[in-house]
Amino acid sequence: MKFEDRQKCGAPQLHVVAGSDASSKRVPHNLEAEQALLGAILVNNEAMDRVSGFLEPHHFFDPLHQRIFETAWKLLRLGKVATPITMRTFFERAEPISPNLTVPQYLGTLAANATTIINAQDYGRTVYDLATRRALIIIGEDMVTGAYDSPVDFTPQAQIEEAETRLYDLSRRQLDAKSADDGLEFADATRATESAPYLVKGLITCGSTNAVYGPSRAGKTFLALDIAFHIARGKRYGGRR
Repeated sequence: MKFEDRQKCGAPQLHVVAGSDASSKRVPHNLEAEQALLGAILVNNEAMDRVSGFLEPHHFFDPLHQRIFETAWKLLRLGKVATPITMRTFFERAEPISPNLTVPQYLGTLAANATTIINAQDYGRTVYDLATRRALIIIGEDMVTGAYDSPVDFTPQAQIEEAETRLYDLSRRQLDAKSADDGLEFADATRATESAPYLVKGLITCGSTNAVYGPSRAGKTFLALDIAFHIARGKRYGGRR
């Protein structure tokens, strides 16, 4: 189902950026890309592997899509499958999209309209990039508001430093997402057994000794710390579980 059809069914309308100059502009988003990605995931859960390294629920514009993605992600982390049938239980009491369209029915529609997971990563990147643009809009609006009407103790220098910090954090997340999106090439580990399960699938097993080698100042320490951080947080690394 296309977003235009959801609008006819009474789905939430598009938000509008606040401000006199931006009041006629719609917040950057692409709900069809969100629908295509969710449909691909519901049809083939491997699609989640292609985006879970950089995409999070809050990157979706539509609140319902955020819930669908988060529920599917949690089910997959528990080793279960995410399909319209397995997810139905979690949305049976959700408010209907319209008198003629419940959320469980919408899940079925997303899956029915899905075609392939080949483009899942592209859809995910589109969703992420648009979320970044929305974050930039928020930072810009806050800068304008602060410049117009700021407290006495919030000096211009403090405003600049705050904006710089927020932009840096956003840029850092963008670089991290790009690294996860591009993927990393590793030599696969081949000795994982039931007694030595993977910490990072195909890469590091429990109780193993691993070597990271490369030229001086290539970033080996940062690589090892980054892997350790993802393992500690239970996050995917380079698209691997």
